[in-house]
Amino acid sequence: MDVATAKAELVPGKDVSYLGRCIDTLLQHDCDDTSVLPLLLPFLGQDLLANKVIDYGIEPGVDITDRYFALWEPFARAKAALLIATIAEKCSALPDDMTEIIDRLLVMIKGTEDIELSFSFLALSNIGTKKPELILPHFNDLCKIANRLVTIATNPTKAFSLFHSTPFKTEIYGSYLDFCLIKGLFDNPANVQSLVASGLPFSLVNIAN
Repeated sequence: MDVATAKAELVPGKDVSYLGRCIDTLLQHDCDDTSVLPLLLPFLGQDLLANKVIDYGIEPGVDITDRYFALWEPFARAKAALLIATIAEKCSALPDDMTEIIDRLLVMIKGTEDIELSFSFLALSNIGTKKPELILPHFNDLCKIANRLVTIATNPTKAFSLFHSTPFKTEIYGSYLDFCLIKGLFDNPANVQSLVASGLPFSLVNIAN
């Protein structure tokens, strides 16, 4: 599949495996096309199957690692978030208004599904790196979640967790460090206080270890 086809096929209602292949094609080509962002918005929502945003075949989901299985809905949301993270990293400039995307990522990052937590945090950190003013208003909530994610990744309590996998564990660590480097964060003493109170020293020790 070529990039133009992959972009054109990001349409609600298609088989989720096919949509995943479209996103993979764009990921493999380091997509930096911000016009893809609004196409991904429907896939960040809730009740994707009930709302016919995705369709699926016989299998209920997909194995991500040998210790983690994702159902199709969180898989689709996470894939969309991962592509948003890639676009945010690779593009020359993000749109000024990303309110709807950020709002949906904020819902994902407050959930319980490992793959959604991982990729929504990556997306929000990359957006903040490129355009801090879009993320800083949500900083107080995000700093608590960010430190909790480092703890979860370091000591996964579930037998079947994405974070038993070293690449996903280290991705959380990388996202956390990028989050802490968002420009302007340390210009605000209240933000610094919130970050430290939420567990910055413990998170840095966990990452260092």
